[in-house]
Amino acid sequence: MRLSKRVAQAGTHQVKNQGTHQTTHLPKCRTHTGKSPPKALRQRRIPDLWSNNRLDERAYHLLQDRDPRLRLTVYRLNGDHRLKPAVLTCRPFPMHELCDYLRDQLGGGEFCIMIRRGKIMALSAAVLIAPPPPGAP
Repeated sequence: MRLSKRVAQAGTHQVKNQGTHQTTHLPKCRTHTGKSPPKALRQRRIPDLWSNNRLDERAYHLLQDRDPRLRLTVYRLNGDHRLKPAVLTCRPFPMHELCDYLRDQLGGGEFCIMIRRGKIMALSAAVLIAPPPPGAP
């Protein structure tokens, strides 16, 4: 077999006649696995609880449920980011009591409500609670 017919591997493409042709680009990946670098994940926006009837109904039923595996966690929101630590972690209780607690005890604002059944996320939604009226006890 003639030398010019040989195929040599160099970089990310095959090169004929290795002696006269130089590769001019670098491999597309950092490692030698042949995979491209991972793309940055898009931050998912937390849906508003009352903008969607399905989400509102699901939250209502989960908060009424007496399953001992359910856990309610409430975080304050700053834009689309949860502020840690959680302001409330407990068993779920009815929606009207939750709204009253967030308004009266925490002064209202923007919150993220998360309900888990064991380790599985059952609901995650944002709620906006108005501050208590001035002069309220």
